[in-house]
Amino acid sequence: MSIHSLSEALSAAEGGASWLIAGNVFASACKPDAPARGLAFLAEVCRAAAPLPVYAIGGITRGNIAQAQDAGAAGACLRSACMEESWTRA
Repeated sequence: MSIHSLSEALSAAEGGASWLIAGNVFASACKPDAPARGLAFLAEVCRAAAPLPVYAIGGITRGNIAQAQDAGAAGACLRSACMEESWTRA
């Protein structure tokens, strides 16, 4: 379930969601008019929704994905970064 607020996260969890996608965490080229909700928002959702996995979305890049994980995200959803950056397998 895609959520954009703590109340939506709690409602989705109570409704039986298997995981949550929380965003926009950072400013995003995909939705330039949508406000960045920030890492504090992400951390709050992750704490409140536990043990549900929460995936960060919105402006996620190679340079900030660790910050999302440090805030408690199980992972992240990327779009623009995959089209704009070179991602190679190690």
